[in-house]
Amino acid sequence: MGCGGANREVRVLRAIPPIEAKDVIIGQYIANGDKPGYLDDSTVPQDSRCPTFAAIALTIKNERWDGVPFILKAGKGTTHPGDSPLPSVLRC
Repeated sequence: MGCGGANREVRVLRAIPPIEAKDVIIGQYIANGDKPGYLDDSTVPQDSRCPTFAAIALTIKNERWDGVPFILKAGKGTTHPGDSPLPSVLRC
């Protein structure tokens, strides 16, 4: 890709406004049907508030991407990569 590609990537990253709390979700997955929740693990303290899921919505302020939300998600408790635990989350 060379230096030109890296420069474009840097411009895109610099076009991301500061992240605000209203654009972030954190939580902890809970039991759902036969799938145990985080607190069901015997190695986890029952009063744990450790986040196991996070999602963020961010935007890129440039001509091409203005107004398009980018949703980034990561978490434990999903069966397959890309699955979202949101239906069985959130204990915040």
